[in-house]
Amino acid sequence: MTDPTRSPRFRRRRRSFLQRWLWAYRKLLGLYCPMPTALYRATRYALCGSSGYFYCNRGSLKIHLRN
Repeated sequence: MTDPTRSPRFRRRRRSFLQRWLWAYRKLLGLYCPMPTALYRATRYALCGSSGYFYCNRGSLKIHLRN
């Protein structure tokens, strides 16, 4: 018997650029990152799939968003 999650019907769909960007932007704002940082890192995440490592919340929180 085959695994039903491997059939083409259950494949994970790739999210659009806007969906990835909105998810990352909202996540970063929820972590109290400054707006310019959230804008840049959300754009980087949506384009590349990774935001890179950076410090947020006055250097007390190290963050890395990735697929």
